[in-house]
Amino acid sequence: MKVLNGLFIVLLTALIVITAAAVFDGRTDAIMTADELAPFSSQYWLGTNDLGQDLLQRTWLATPDSLLIALGTGIIVTFIALCYALLTAKSGARMQQILLRIIDIQLAFPHLLLAILLAAYIQPNTAWLIALLVFLGWPREVRELYVLISLEIQRDSVIQARQFGASFSYLLRRHLLPRILPNVAGIMINVSKRAILHASGLAFLGVTDPSKPTWGGMIADVIPLLYYPEAIQLIVAPALALVGFISLLTFTGYLLERKALALSRSIDE
Repeated sequence: MKVLNGLFIVLLTALIVITAAAVFDGRTDAIMTADELAPFSSQYWLGTNDLGQDLLQRTWLATPDSLLIALGTGIIVTFIALCYALLTAKSGARMQQILLRIIDIQLAFPHLLLAILLAAYIQPNTAWLIALLVFLGWPREVRELYVLISLEIQRDSVIQARQFGASFSYLLRRHLLPRILPNVAGIMINVSKRAILHASGLAFLGVTDPSKPTWGGMIADVIPLLYYPEAIQLIVAPALALVGFISLLTFTGYLLERKALALSRSIDE
């Protein structure tokens, strides 16, 4: 397990370094050259596209926005859903039913179709894309968080604290948040994974801002070139970046799940 933790730290550090380098580089896209569809070489490690742009460089430049979309959406969605779930858990039975029915109504809408339609109309940049994913994504997490909070409220220690006159804010600080934070962090990671997949899917469909390279957009660029034998190499760079980033988030979620399980066992004992 220590080896896996060490590997996770190394991968996370590498991702931060790559992102920082891309941010401070200042360019929005790779420079076009005359080397169109160049194969893997010492000059172009992952080849070039049909415009002669270095694919490794484009993937590198797409990393900051991808990271911002994933983590920004994950943090904001989880925060909104947590606040709504806490409000629901704190309310009386009748108000709880009303608040939960509101969530049910929102979940009845086809969110993915709405995302495609709104993105096609707005052509969102990074900030607008995060806002769109947050707007459509936060209701999904409310019920899970509400159930999690409700279970914690029913613990003997919380019930006894309430009987002694503890306020909800006290219960939140001393009992609820310390116990649910690993689970909340795990939910945030899952939201981040879905966000980067949805963002890449929208970019693949061509309904996001085309002025910056994106992993999904780079994969979409390959479709018109599939009749070239060399075109298959164009998928390698963005696909590796997307799979690698999602794998890193998955491993982070795995570590948080283990932390939550260990915390739950220690409380039960």
